[in-house]
Amino acid sequence: MTTSIFKSLLICTIFSISGINAFQNTRKNILFIMADDLRPNLGIFHPFMITPNMDNLAKRSLIFKRAYVQQQVCSPSRNSFMTGRRPDRTRTWNFIDDFRVARNNANPGDQGYGPGNGANWTSLPGYFKQQGYQVFASGKTYHPNRPINNDLERSWTSYDDVIPGDVNKSCNNGRPLYGRVPKHNNSWIEIVGCEENDAEVLLTKAAVRHIEWATSPENSSKPFFIAMGHHRPHLPWQVPSRFYEQYGDPQQYPLAKIQNWPKTAPHISWHPW
Repeated sequence: MTTSIFKSLLICTIFSISGINAFQNTRKNILFIMADDLRPNLGIFHPFMITPNMDNLAKRSLIFKRAYVQQQVCSPSRNSFMTGRRPDRTRTWNFIDDFRVARNNANPGDQGYGPGNGANWTSLPGYFKQQGYQVFASGKTYHPNRPINNDLERSWTSYDDVIPGDVNKSCNNGRPLYGRVPKHNNSWIEIVGCEENDAEVLLTKAAVRHIEWATSPENSSKPFFIAMGHHRPHLPWQVPSRFYEQYGDPQQYPLAKIQNWPKTAPHISWHPW
C-alpha cells in the first residue's frame, strides 16, 4: 500500500443496507468496502475524473478530506485498521509478521515461532461474529495470509474470493483475456475479453452472493457484516481499455506539481507494491 506525494486516501465505506430483510431489532446490516491504493482522484475532488458510481455514493455519504494510512505498505496498515490499533501496538511493520504471530525474519514462509502482540485480540469482523452476526468476506481485507488464512476461524463465518458458478469456463478457460503487450512499463495490462473472469469482478459477485445468502429466508433472522476488499487500483492495472479511452488524449491533463519524494521520507514509503 504505497503512499503518494499527495494525500493518500483509503476509502472504507460502511453503510447499513435497509429494506433487504425485516429485522425485529435495531442491529444494522453492514457492508464494508475497501479499495487498495485509492487516491483522492475521484470526481468529487477533481472534475476531470470520470467516477460516476463513486460520486453518487459520495453524495449520500460522510466524506473525510484528511485521511491517512497508518503505514505506507499493505500488511502493517491492514493489521492496524482491522484491529483498531496502531502499528506500534500490533508490532507489524513488514510483510512477515502479523498481530497474531511473530515470525523469524530469516524465514518469512514460516507459519510462526511465537505469539504476536495480538494473539488473543478481537478483530473488527471478529467482534461482529461474537455478537451473532453473519460475517462474510471476499477479496483483500487483511493482507493475504497475514494473519494465516485471513484469520478465518477467529474473524469470519466464510471467506470466498470466487463462487465457482460465477466463473465463465467457456471464455478463455475461466481466465480474463489480456492484450499481447503490457503497456506503461508493465503497469497496465489491458483486458480485451472475458472480463467477467477478472478477479475484481468475481470478488464483487461473491459479495453479492454473500448478501443473497445472508438475506435468504433461512438466514435473515441474523444481521450481517460483509467485507468486500478490492485489490485495485493497486498495481498492476489489469483493466479494460475503455476505462483509459474515455479520457481521450492524456496530454490534456495536468501532471503532479511535485515530482520527487521528500528527502526525509523513508524509502519504504515508495515501495512499488
